[in-house]
Amino acid sequence: MAKIDGRKARITNWRNWYDCFGECAQKLGYPDAVKSRRTRRDPVNDEIVTLLACDEVGGLSGAIWAVEATDGERYLIGQRGLEILPLTTEQLIEAKRKSIATLSEELATLEAQLAEEKRANQPKVGDYARVTDIGHRSADVSLGVVVRVDSIVNGSRPYKVSKLFGSIDEWDYVANVERLTPDEARAALIAEVDSLFR
Repeated sequence: MAKIDGRKARITNWRNWYDCFGECAQKLGYPDAVKSRRTRRDPVNDEIVTLLACDEVGGLSGAIWAVEATDGERYLIGQRGLEILPLTTEQLIEAKRKSIATLSEELATLEAQLAEEKRANQPKVGDYARVTDIGHRSADVSLGVVVRVDSIVNGSRPYKVSKLFGSIDEWDYVANVERLTPDEARAALIAEVDSLFR
């Protein structure tokens, strides 16, 4: 459904009515705004309408608005044929509440998306990873080392990891790791091996 502007306007010149701009009405999301004149009444001057959506490119009389009359009829009327009425304090408050509700919905959607992305990127047992937080002193594992995740437990150092070079130590538990794809792990390991020969 098309987004509704919601402000009110007074028709000041109904002759700025466009009844044959089907493409514009379609673009605005209100194709019924160009129904045949034979099947409905004409808009009238001083009629109060609700602004639905605007095509800024417009026609001869500036921007074109899709509007809705109190009886539900919809029209395309040029900007010059309308006087947009100022919002009352009550309308401003209602508009702000709608904005907050919309933003809250968008924020909830984004937060759910972020949680899903984090969940999808969480290291799993058997994954290759780079150590990003040791969480304790360890002689066997250091920051940036590429490891394999052997198990995941509850606690402040949930990842039991093993170095890909060297022996496994029972204290090789770390606080956090960054999951690597096999290609990223391979590139990191090659760089690690190359560094031994420099």
